[in-house]
Amino acid sequence: MLGKHHTEEARRKIGLASLGNKNTLGHYPNAETRNKIGLASLGNKHALNYHHTEEAKNKISLTHKGKIISEETRKRMSISAKNRCSKKGIK
Repeated sequence: MLGKHHTEEARRKIGLASLGNKNTLGHYPNAETRNKIGLASLGNKHALNYHHTEEAKNKISLTHKGKIISEETRKRMSISAKNRCSKKGIK
């Protein structure tokens, strides 16, 4: 047997610690609650309401100026943008 193994005492303590709250066992949210949870988790909310300062925007702009994008990459970006627009119903 490779690796570290817990002693019998440690295993007993772990078992006792996991005997905690059993109040929610067998309880499932109803359809309305599941729908609310689903709607709340839609979309990427990581940078929601975050805005770059003008200085930061200028810095980002300067770093991208003069950047050469290959024809192959431009083609892939074009296809991706078309797919994205078609999914949103934009022509």
